[in-house]
Amino acid sequence: MIKFSLRNKVLLFSVLIALIPLGFAAYTNISITRDELKSSVNEETSLAADNLAQAIRTAVTNPEIRQNARACGEAIRAEDGVGNAVKVIERYFGAPGRET
Repeated sequence: MIKFSLRNKVLLFSVLIALIPLGFAAYTNISITRDELKSSVNEETSLAADNLAQAIRTAVTNPEIRQNARACGEAIRAEDGVGNAVKVIERYFGAPGRET
């Protein structure tokens, strides 16, 4: 067992008495900060969801956006994406059954 002098015991006791309230204060501050962060994140998530909902509403109801989307869709459907991909692959790796 370790023996401490009276002076060291008083010093240790004083340090503990000084640090214990600081520990409780830090824990309280950390929990308040954590709660504030949760609240802040929830508000930001809610704002992001509201903004997304408004953007979708606008995209669906705005005639100009709908017309542009329709034209873009028609252009994509008119492309031969698979055929173009096959041409690129054959150009780099050769056609099937043909030695490169």
